[in-house]
Amino acid sequence: MLRVVDENVLVVANDLTKESLGLPTNFPDASEECRISCAEYLRDIAENGRIILDSESEYFDKYRNHASFSGQPGVGDMFLRMVYERGYVSSWATRITIRDEKGYLLPDSFTSSPFDNDDYLWVAGAYNATSAAEIANACDSDYDECEDDLNALGVRVNQLCAGR
Repeated sequence: MLRVVDENVLVVANDLTKESLGLPTNFPDASEECRISCAEYLRDIAENGRIILDSESEYFDKYRNHASFSGQPGVGDMFLRMVYERGYVSSWATRITIRDEKGYLLPDSFTSSPFDNDDYLWVAGAYNATSAAEIANACDSDYDECEDDLNALGVRVNQLCAGR
């Protein structure tokens, strides 16, 4: 299965390291289990690959806004570095087009839903994938709130922090 990784997964994974260093976290309500789940998910991708990246590099830009390009100290930082190093390796990443001159390549029925416009890029990645794909989400509530709309598109969401 191909995977689309919402930027919040990197942020929550990095909070695991921040917490251990006594630094303030970005998602203080996320439990340690949630942070560990996000870190393990990113480590699995690092080892096994198969992610979706967009040909416009919007995903990379989002990741870069929330993680350190040095690749450390957190797992989210490591993931950003891997996207940079392996983003064009076809056995690790699949690049697809997620937008055209009109906007994200999503049906009007979805873009009229209450889903957060800032997250359309992740949905467009999973929706336009050439094979089965899921979106990994840590703690963005609109994936739950718009579950029926996502299901209607055939988009699967892996809630890494559900109940955590």
